[in-house]
Amino acid sequence: RDQAGCHRNLGNVYEGRGLLAGAEASFLRALGLFESLGLIHEVRGVEFNVAFLREAQAAATSDAAQSAGLLWDGLRLAVGSMLDADARRFQFRTEGDRLAWAEHVAAPRIRLAFRLAARVKDADLERVKWCV
Repeated sequence: RDQAGCHRNLGNVYEGRGLLAGAEASFLRALGLFESLGLIHEVRGVEFNVAFLREAQAAATSDAAQSAGLLWDGLRLAVGSMLDADARRFQFRTEGDRLAWAEHVAAPRIRLAFRLAARVKDADLERVKWCV
């Protein structure tokens, strides 16, 4: 678990420095390790990182088809991560704890999913935004 966490942290560092290939390699390694351990909540967290990375990769390429593919992949990952984070808020007993989780964990995932939906022009998900 610690090794997977280190790879996730390295991915964040690489991405923050604009080293997108290094970030991808680290995030994918973390995903594999968390999956092998059966830590689905950690997998969904790294999927959020990868979705964010896909958005950055799409912005960095001049190939429209590749950009669209990256955005769709990011959206797929973001939606799964968003739904998982929202469902997990019910693990907390108090309203304050659930609200803190929603604000600090679920909200960034929700924003990313809707931003990617807007970029790929996914009208169905865009309509959902107005219900949330």
